[in-house]
Amino acid sequence: MLEWRERDEPVPDPGEVAIRVTQTGVNFADVQARRGTYHAAQKPPFVPGLDCTGTIVALGAGVDGFHIGQRVAAFPPAGSYAEVVVVPIATTYALDPAVSDDDAAALLMLVTAYNIISAAA
Repeated sequence: MLEWRERDEPVPDPGEVAIRVTQTGVNFADVQARRGTYHAAQKPPFVPGLDCTGTIVALGAGVDGFHIGQRVAAFPPAGSYAEVVVVPIATTYALDPAVSDDDAAALLMLVTAYNIISAAA
């Protein structure tokens, strides 16, 4: 069962950005995580979610090439079902202004679909 819980807004460490989430995917891996059968299963409570789009709201020390207010797509290691997530810059990608958050989120879901089809082949 998913529950809404309040928590302090995360602060990025060096080499990380904080992102205000606008879209997040619901992947099969999220279902598996809630069942406790995904990779090294996390014990509840945890924040599910593998990917998101949003806007950078804070920069950690040493972050170059990104700025506050920039739209990005990202793969947060600590879950994406949150209002604000912290993500290493290595898994954060700038979004072209011509790409909507909805379209970018769909592209992130494509990675999951492609991997499922490739594994089945």
